[in-house]
Amino acid sequence: MKNPVVSVRIPAEIERAVEAECAARSITVSELVREALLAKFALNRSGRLEQLLYEAVRTRLTLQHFIDQTQNTDLTDGIREAATRDAQKYVAKLRGE
Repeated sequence: MKNPVVSVRIPAEIERAVEAECAARSITVSELVREALLAKFALNRSGRLEQLLYEAVRTRLTLQHFIDQTQNTDLTDGIREAATRDAQKYVAKLRGE
């Protein structure tokens, strides 16, 4: 089933803020508006969790891409190894290990 399309009129100042946010995050206006609406009207915790996971993964991949494009391999490998260790420690702490 195709999602419905909604059109809205917004003040120019809001449009500029939306465009700036989209440019800064490299996302479309539709993605930003959808994200805002889902956050506001999420009907259950599962949907909210899915949105948070999406944002975390998207942020991670954006940073990873940026680092890959601007830094040398030894540095990027070190960052990934440290992040993996920290994530494993965090998950172990949550599990009470």
